[in-house]
Amino acid sequence: MNTYFNLKILIEWAEKFDNQLSDGQQWHDKKLASWLSDEVGKENQVESGIPANTEAAITMYIAFMYKYALFYSRKIF
Repeated sequence: MNTYFNLKILIEWAEKFDNQLSDGQQWHDKKLASWLSDEVGKENQVESGIPANTEAAITMYIAFMYKYALFYSRKIF
């Protein structure tokens, strides 16, 4: 039964891909695979709940830790 559910999802993806094609475009396996990879990536980004500016925040906190370490190491010596 799980196989039929997966096939149904795959057919829905194929229908969505077909609706997004322009009139003159044809189906190509590589285009479908690339599009599907992008769509799944979008879904995974939304589900993860990680904000887009996470890398900037991590960089900022590392800079703060460096400044604090430098300040306290000067006090020690």
